[in-house]
Order: sequence, then structure tokens, then C-alpha cells
Amino acid sequence: MAGLPPVATEDAFTAVCQDEAALRPGVERLCQQLGVGVSELTRYAAGTRPVYAAGDLVLKLFPPVATWPGYRVEAEVLTAVQGKLPTPTPQVHAAGEHDGWGYVEGNARFLTQTLTTYGYRRDQLGADLRRRLLAWGILHRYSNLTWWMRRLPEPARPTLDALADCWFITE
Repeated sequence: MAGLPPVATEDAFTAVCQDEAALRPGVERLCQQLGVGVSELTRYAAGTRPVYAAGDLVLKLFPPVATWPGYRVEAEVLTAVQGKLPTPTPQVHAAGEHDGWGYVEGNARFLTQTLTTYGYRRDQLGADLRRRLLAWGILHRYSNLTWWMRRLPEPARPTLDALADCWFITE
């Protein structure tokens, strides 16, 4: 059975991330080992790493590239803050390594939960808010749009509206 593809450099990782056919068999095998159904498995369009959702569960993959932080830091931080912050945080269901890749399995509704905790109503989480979030991100003094463009997926259309819809997904 196929596993997650080997990658040793950022360029190789970028190429593999753009090839869903190369990733999908290994992702499905990992989900089966974790007891996660693959019938609803969908890939998020945005993110610096491959991220998949199956119902309320999210599987985030960390490439075996030495220059990238591993899954352990994210898993430990999420575990440490679980239930201790005034805003909801994803709960870690599992974390480990598979075919050399790290993974963390948190909650598909994190952005929606975070925004509603801060007082947004669900009817405010539409396209206008996604565009404001993108604008704030671009205008932030430490923003690096070139870095974002290299690492986050390309939207369906080459427009700022499409970027907002792709990178700031709310349910």
C-alpha cells in the first residue's frame, strides 16, 4: 500500500504538496490507522502544510524537511493551552510520525469558533470578513505576502477576493 512520499527539501515538499495524487494514498492509509473515516476526507485549500478534514477532525501533516518546525511543537502547545484560554483551541486527538512525516490530528471549526468567541455572529463570517482578514494580514507591519504566496495554495482565480476565500475559510 502506498505511503506518504519522501521529501527532503522545501522544493520537493512544494512539488509534492501540489500533487494530490501523490499525497492522497498515504493520507488515506494514515487516517485508516487512526480510525478516521476516509469517505468524507477533504483537503483544505489553504495552509502552509497539507491539511485534511474528516467531519470535525483535522489532520495536519508536517514534512520531513529539517528547516521546518516539527509536529511536536504544535501538538505540545495545543495540549498545554487546551481549556486554559478564553478562546477555543483545537484539541489534539493524536500526534506522531508516519512514513517520516509528522502529523497532528485539532478541530475543523477552529477559525469559526475563535471568531465567534471574540463576539462575531455566524452571519458576520462571510465574504466581507474574509476580505478584511486578508487586508489586515497584508497591511500588518510584519506581513510578508511573498512568503505567503510561496507557501499557501493558489486560489482558483488570480484575484484578492479569491485569495481571501481560499486562505480564510469559515464554515
